[in-house]
Amino acid sequence: LPLGYDRLALVMRRGHPLADRPVTPEDYERFPHAAIRIFGDGQSELDAALAARGLSRRIALNTPYFTAALAAISHSDLLTTVSEALAQRLAETFGLVCVPSPVAPEPMRLVLVWDRLRGRDPALIWFRECLRDVAAAVYSVS
Repeated sequence: LPLGYDRLALVMRRGHPLADRPVTPEDYERFPHAAIRIFGDGQSELDAALAARGLSRRIALNTPYFTAALAAISHSDLLTTVSEALAQRLAETFGLVCVPSPVAPEPMRLVLVWDRLRGRDPALIWFRECLRDVAAAVYSVS
């Protein structure tokens, strides 16, 4: 079930040295990052994209919580890379600036998948419809 499209945004506090100029892939190396590591696993797709350019980012904070990362960057020169939709929704609350990621600028297609065994379960049908409706309000579907 297609839900929409999102992209990654590089997020920083208002007044950050990068906030008022175009951001380059090399800027990822210049400032420390807050990384969201939900599963504590290894290299992210963002890190792989940086490595392909011969770049890396310095992780100063690991957290499994998106809002913790946003709160941390709102009071420091840390950067983070998150969903553009999430960043824009919370930018005013945390005093943030969001710019398209120069490392991963392409939109990401968001889809919902489920197994065939439970595909006709009325509760799951209802839940999928709820997710579709919420996604339609948040994400671009084109």
